[in-house]
Amino acid sequence: MTIKNDISKLLRGKNLFDAFQKLKSLIEKSGNLSLMSEHASLFESYKYMLEYMTRGYVDPDRGAMLDRITNSIYTLTDKAIVEICSSKPTLLFYIRRNNRIADLAEALKQHQTLTDNIALCAEDTTQNLASLYEQREQFEKDIFHYVWTAFPSTSKDIELFNSVFASQNNYSSALREMLVGALLLSLLQVYDENKLVLLLNIYATHSNLGSEKSGTLALKALVCAVISMYRHKTRVELSQNVKERLNLLNDYADFHNDLNNIFINLIKAKHTDLISKELEESIIPDIMKIAPDIIDKAKKNNGVIDISSLEENPEWSKIFDSSGISKKIEQFGKLQSSGSDVFMNTFAHLKNFAFFRELYNWFRPFDYDNSVTYKTLKDAKSSIRNFIDTSIYLCDSDKYSFALSMNDIPESQRDMMMQQMELPPQELDNIEKIADPMSNKIAIVNSYIKDLYRFFKLFSRRSEFADIFKSSLNLFDIEALKPYYNNCDTIASVADIYFNARQYKEAAVYYALLFDSCDNVNPINMQKLGFAYQNQGEFKRALKLYLNYSLAKEDDLWNLKHIAACYKSLQQFDNAIMYYEKALEIAPDNIATILSIGHCHMELHQYEEAQKHYYKVNYLNENNLSGCRALAWCLLLTRDFEQSRRYYSKIMSLQKGETSDYLNFGHLCLAENKFEEALSYYYNAYTCLDRNANKFKEIWSNDIPSLIENGLVENDIPLILDSILMKLAE
Repeated sequence: MTIKNDISKLLRGKNLFDAFQKLKSLIEKSGNLSLMSEHASLFESYKYMLEYMTRGYVDPDRGAMLDRITNSIYTLTDKAIVEICSSKPTLLFYIRRNNRIADLAEALKQHQTLTDNIALCAEDTTQNLASLYEQREQFEKDIFHYVWTAFPSTSKDIELFNSVFASQNNYSSALREMLVGALLLSLLQVYDENKLVLLLNIYATHSNLGSEKSGTLALKALVCAVISMYRHKTRVELSQNVKERLNLLNDYADFHNDLNNIFINLIKAKHTDLISKELEESIIPDIMKIAPDIIDKAKKNNGVIDISSLEENPEWSKIFDSSGISKKIEQFGKLQSSGSDVFMNTFAHLKNFAFFRELYNWFRPFDYDNSVTYKTLKDAKSSIRNFIDTSIYLCDSDKYSFALSMNDIPESQRDMMMQQMELPPQELDNIEKIADPMSNKIAIVNSYIKDLYRFFKLFSRRSEFADIFKSSLNLFDIEALKPYYNNCDTIASVADIYFNARQYKEAAVYYALLFDSCDNVNPINMQKLGFAYQNQGEFKRALKLYLNYSLAKEDDLWNLKHIAACYKSLQQFDNAIMYYEKALEIAPDNIATILSIGHCHMELHQYEEAQKHYYKVNYLNENNLSGCRALAWCLLLTRDFEQSRRYYSKIMSLQKGETSDYLNFGHLCLAENKFEEALSYYYNAYTCLDRNANKFKEIWSNDIPSLIENGLVENDIPLILDSILMKLAE
């Protein structure tokens, strides 16, 4: 609501009086007498504080009191908005809030009774376990909705919530983990300090218990707490209670590492769409172009394309090597090994089952103790369960998708599918690595964040939830958490993630922060920051960094070439040539460097020098198209029409001409006064541009100044262009 934004803006600007007035009108709109009373009491407290200040009294607690009043204004604003929206609910949150169960304690009791009954009946095949599971899941749904929509939470609510997560109680780990998700959704909807502190307490209670289930619950709670703190950075800064809780956690051995782990994996998740886009728009289309049957063979029987399997066939590898696709597949493999979410695109179309239409199921951990897995996998062969249990790259949500899709696969095809499910040796190695406690924690956080990502991107009513992955997720913005990060390592890791994802603007922010905040930074990061600036067109800043790096390592070939490229972009061509020549001393036959030197000489109108370099490229590789194009154009500008024609003809013989080839060949013919021949090449260029006359006119006109400058065409250019356009239109 706009009025909430107005009040928040006033509070950030310390304009509390105006905020009180705005809040009063909002509460009056809600018609809630209790909120009106709270507002009057709070305003009275603020008035007394101001009176004490104006009378000159010294109050050491004034700052803390001001924070409490400000926080209370925020909370009253939230209460009023929830009250107003609940009166005419359209969003799922308010619909569920109005229809939630009346007695949470009774629902928890019934859930526990059913859990006990299921445990007793598990070995009795005469019992209808599916029915018991479904009854329990109805209570799970009701409890989830209660925890999600309980605002403002009462002391009784918090007492019951705490009892669920108390270590001495025996509530199922699945219920606990689902309710952590409910707390997250609640906090994303509206800030509730009690629920945030509860998440931090869950982490504190369960992180040191030693069991796998407790460790998983603790990490999920911390993930949700961190996301909630990011969502409500301003509110958290006003909360002394949250700060004190964080200060106590500072003594926990793994707290710092767990925070770093969460930060890094949240940033990785932000690039999931880029990975999916690369797969959908680049890797698979490229393979389809050269060998469409390979994609068919890489598909599993449920229609899922397993890109990793493409690395296994030697015959396919030969095709990929020759086409350049192998590098993309290798990069895909590296992303998968590093924990990047490479399966989002694969499983997105498997989220249409009724299971995923229920909100709480998106937060259900994968196990075999529920109606879905009982029905779909109770008769499944051990190889299927083994695949699900040992697949370290599938999050819980995708495991449910996989299990549900089994019903759509004919029995006759299942045996073949199981053969495909045997884990390759390298994946078994990764499972062994996860036995290490720190690696296991990384895997848990990574998997949970993938689950969250799928919810925010794929749930049918996702538009009603604040998608945290659309924000920057710069956790350094949370002032309350800053003291607890291993800053330098974390900053470097986050910067590298952005850099490797080619998100250079964000990478530059973190690399710059690294140099501002840390000592003894690896010099390679200076190059990376320079490269990030260069890719944003900030060539002067990039050049400064490259030159500083060269003081320590002056013979770095990569660095020399990028110094030269920056000088070239800044149109300092003499300096560019100097550094390209230094690079050439290290790699004498590097065609790209030789071409770049030639291009710099062209910009300086030093055509003879340019030709020398282009001829050298032709000598090293006579079929190099870039070299042929550059030489043909240079020969045209020096009026060596015969040799220019020779190279343009060669280009046409090596491959089907591109727009620029036809256009430049036309320019050559025009310079030779062979108008009819020029017209035929211009027509080919026009055809390549989908017969777009305006586009043709634009690119034709761009070349003419160079041709006039070198005396190759007359000054009656408009007449020539009109004549060409007239002929093309016939």
